[in-house]
Amino acid sequence: MLTAAFSFATIAGVGFWASQPHYVALATPTDTEERTEITDALSRQSVPWRLGDDHKTIEVLDGDEAKARAAAATDHGILGLEGLQQIDPWSTPFVELLQKQRMLQGEIVRSVNRM
Repeated sequence: MLTAAFSFATIAGVGFWASQPHYVALATPTDTEERTEITDALSRQSVPWRLGDDHKTIEVLDGDEAKARAAAATDHGILGLEGLQQIDPWSTPFVELLQKQRMLQGEIVRSVNRM
């Protein structure tokens, strides 16, 4: 009887934990203005977001990450990822990885140039 109750409690706990939404980090802007631009862009595109525990990191639902990056890049919130919408959905994972790598390199170059 005690084993059955413990098993039920364990299964219920795991079920509750698994049903919680999983958030991933989208960006950690150091500037309040940049954080506001990104969150405004996400809100305009109806992408749910929240601030992380450090109150700086912008987090979005795991399934909405690509949509969130595209929304933020469209409004120039996250520089370097403006080409995200140009990736062919039928391309191979390797080609997609190369395209993302080029976009991130562009973001790094722009960040260094701003400094």
